[in-house]
Amino acid sequence: MKLNFSFKNRPFTFYLKFASGALSILLSLVFFILECVIVRGHISFADLSHITFIFTFLSGVVMLFDAFAEISFLPLVATIFLALGVGQHLFMSCYPYADLGTGVPFFVDDGSLLVIVSNLFTIFLVGFAILLVVDILINFMDQKTEKRI
Repeated sequence: MKLNFSFKNRPFTFYLKFASGALSILLSLVFFILECVIVRGHISFADLSHITFIFTFLSGVVMLFDAFAEISFLPLVATIFLALGVGQHLFMSCYPYADLGTGVPFFVDDGSLLVIVSNLFTIFLVGFAILLVVDILINFMDQKTEKRI
């Protein structure tokens, strides 16, 4: 395993991996901070959002490591981690969506906070889902015969 920290003369997948890893780390950190500040303490269900944070953060770290190390199976590992994080986040999003659909604040204690919580979960769900699609595409791109940028 040889690490190459140069950004010069790299294939397109390198830049895609780097962007995906960095955005995954950034989105997971922002989600965890906003979730701790805004959501935690105002919900009445078991808050397992830290699992979303762990898997999405690990996905970003693995993808960034693979961008520089170029180990063939690491994009698949990063995609699996991100898929687990997206699945957990989708599961956690169902609670505020149920409150929003019924109009009864059962899982979110404060009715005025319900729209904020559901919007927060929706924004990050879309962001993580877009990153998941990019990670899946990275797995199918040919990384050896690409034109170098």
